[in-house]
Amino acid sequence: NNVASKGTEVAELAQKYLGYKYVVGGKNPESGFDCSGFTRYIFLQFDHSLGSTAAGQNNVGVEVSREDLKAGDLILFYDEGKTKIGHTGIYVSDGNFVHSANPERGVVIDNINSNSYYNTRFISARRIIK
Repeated sequence: NNVASKGTEVAELAQKYLGYKYVVGGKNPESGFDCSGFTRYIFLQFDHSLGSTAAGQNNVGVEVSREDLKAGDLILFYDEGKTKIGHTGIYVSDGNFVHSANPERGVVIDNINSNSYYNTRFISARRIIK
């Protein structure tokens, strides 16, 4: 169906940037990306404008449960201290998501189920592409 294909396109585009560098405030491939700059850039390619911070991206689309995640969904995580939204990425499949992780790692794929840091900090997911 149409939803799956559009979401898959989002996830596939996001994965084209694996290996790009993490830069605080980075919003495009030329400069590099921070976490929300990365998700914002990817969704802009599909004519969806997201907020410029991870917290600001928590009000777009519709909320979906962790059990119902589909390719292309935006996922949001708590910060280190679990007090507020501090990180965001794009779901791919089988627990995997692509995100601009940190300056050491850049844009990578991690798994929300097997990675204890993200597993315990998952807050919510938003379906933006309908």
